[in-house]
Amino acid sequence: MTAQLALDFTAPRARTVDPDTSRAAAASMTGEALTRQATTVLDALTRIHDRTGRGATAWEITAALEHTVQQNVVARRLTDIRSAGLAVDTGERRPGRSGRPLAVHVPTNCEATS
Repeated sequence: MTAQLALDFTAPRARTVDPDTSRAAAASMTGEALTRQATTVLDALTRIHDRTGRGATAWEITAALEHTVQQNVVARRLTDIRSAGLAVDTGERRPGRSGRPLAVHVPTNCEATS
């Protein structure tokens, strides 16, 4: 398990053009809950990378978490994790469930990148 992450969740979590329900949902998420989600996503990414050496997409992480976290949440937390310098986008793209290309990420504590 990854140590508690030090992420800054003070920035707005919803866009001004989002519907009021999205803004309310974003406001209801505490920094602790967001950090817990980010830790879960980073742990899964690290396990996948350690097992395969290939990194993972948001969809692959969602599947590894047995869909207990939705793909859109995984994608949002990957953005936070990248911003914190804990993972990088390798530049590789692999298809997601819909067939559209998704970014492949690796944790920065791993020497090999895909």
